[in-house]
This record gives sequence, structure tokens and C-alpha cells, in this order.
Amino acid sequence: MLQRRVLTAVGVIVFAISLGVAGYMAVEGWTFFDSLWMVAITLTTTGYGEVHPLTAAGRVFTMGLLLLGMSIVVYGLSILTEFVAEGGLGEVWGRWRMKRTAAKIKYHTIVCGAGRTGAHVLGELQKTKSPYIVVEGKPDVAAKLRDAGHLVVEGDATREECLKEAGIERASRLVACLTNDQDNLFVVLTARGLNPGLRIVARYVEDHSADKLRKAGANSVVSPNFIGGMRMASEALRPAVVTFLDVMLRSGQGVFRVEEAEVNEGSKLAGRTLKDARIPDVTGLLVVAIREKTGDYTFNPPASTSLVPGQIVVVMGEMDGVRKLKLLAGEKA
Repeated sequence: MLQRRVLTAVGVIVFAISLGVAGYMAVEGWTFFDSLWMVAITLTTTGYGEVHPLTAAGRVFTMGLLLLGMSIVVYGLSILTEFVAEGGLGEVWGRWRMKRTAAKIKYHTIVCGAGRTGAHVLGELQKTKSPYIVVEGKPDVAAKLRDAGHLVVEGDATREECLKEAGIERASRLVACLTNDQDNLFVVLTARGLNPGLRIVARYVEDHSADKLRKAGANSVVSPNFIGGMRMASEALRPAVVTFLDVMLRSGQGVFRVEEAEVNEGSKLAGRTLKDARIPDVTGLLVVAIREKTGDYTFNPPASTSLVPGQIVVVMGEMDGVRKLKLLAGEKA
């Protein structure tokens, strides 16, 4: 990896300078600054002259330093030149800017793994304009994601430092969609310990992993195999319903979704009825259901239904309207 070679090149240059300084201090008994100056003019072949008259041992040391040091410096400079020519400097600058941006983001979703499942998660987050950061362990995949404009933390999602770099303390949600159930289990355990209030959704392949993920702290677990099977059965049994959902989700006129918003204390919805709140008029959304704090649902709720803090309003419509509803409900994200 080019960046690792750059670090190596910088390291050997520092080693050559340190060796030269230590040598002149030991052989000639010079001060640190005089030794450093002698090393500088020797390695760069500037030719300003000797700082002090050299002894025979000092001249031998200088010849050795010149041969060894020049080889090291030429090697280091060639690597640095290659680094700049291949765009490495721009990549480092881009990563630095991305880290600064990631440090400011909050109430976001952390997506662990950008494989086939993760790619679909990212697509949905982009369509709904939800803030997110990706944690990806494969350097080539991480580079492609950065080139595409995604906020990326390159590293192992099971490690605390990677999740912290992704701002897990400020995040609202985490999606663990690594290919291995065991890795997803470690992600859930680590994430739950770092942010007890985080909503965690985990992917699993083996059926026996579902309960383990829930016990580890996942709020919800999803099996792509199960979802795929249900979709195939629905295509066979109720094709019109599936077609309707596809049209709703992929309509060219806007991004339609079934979404939710929680009524918060002191919000503009709290204490009002659905009739007074006028959600369809203000947001353009259709209220599909209301989930009570007990977990019970009221489908197609009447206009006289009172809205109280802790309720979840389930709606259907465009994402612009959903964002308006979340503001009315007092949600942070």
C-alpha cells in the first residue's frame, strides 16, 4: 500500500538524520544543533563547509553518512514523489475533510458493512436524505465509497475505536449488515455498550443467531433469506399488492414511503386530535395507523383520536412531508 510505503520512507529519512546527529555528537563531541546542521548540509550536498574542523574519524563517519544517507534520502524522495503523482496527497486531504465532516454529524445512522445488503441500506438512506456514516473494512470498497461521496470510516466495525470515529455516541441508529453472524454479534455488543439508547438493527443468516443478536442488544433482526422468500411468495399469491408497493416506492413523481414519527412532549401535535392537527393538509401525508405506548395499533384512526406523547404516528407519503411531520412531532431526526 502506497501510504504505508510513504510512512516507511519518512521513517528511514528520520532514522538517517538521527543517526547522523548521534554520530557527530559521539565522534566529534559537538552540540545537538551543530550536529544537526552538519547532517543537513551533508545529506543535501549543499556544501556550506564544515561546522568545525573534522577529525580523521569524523571524516570517515561523514563519508559513510554521505553514502548511506543519500541512498536513503533518494529512496524517500522517490516514494514521496510517487505518492503525490498518484493522487495520494489528495486522498489524504479528502479523508481529513471527511473526518471533520463526520465529527460534526449527529442523530445519524451507522451502517456497518457495505456489501450487497449494506449497499441497499445506503441506497434507501440516500433516497430518504437521512444522514449516515459507513464503516467498511475492505480498503478497495472503502475507497470506492469515498469516491462516490459517502462518509466512510475505514476499519473493523467490531472495534470500539472505529465506531467512536463514526460518532456512535451521537448516532440514533446502527445497522449491522456484515456477512458473518458472529461479526454482527460483536458489533451489536460493542455498539450497545457505547450507546445504550441506540436503535440497532442486525442482519443474520443462521436462524439460531437471531435470539443471540437480540440478547446482545439488537432491537430488531432481519434475515435477507426470509425477506426474499416472503417476497417471492407475495409475488405468487398477491401480485397486485406487490406491484402497488413497487409503484409507491419507485414512483418517478417523488419518494413515497410508509414512515413514522413519535409524538414528543411539548410538540405541536401533543394534546391535539387528528382533526385539529390537520396532518394531511399540513404535510400531504395519509395517516395509516397510530401505535400506542402499550404497543397496540389503531388502524385508520378516526379524526377524534387524541395525540399524546409516546405515540407513534404511521403515515404514507413523500419524504418532504415526513420531514415536516417529524418537526411537528418534535423529533430530532
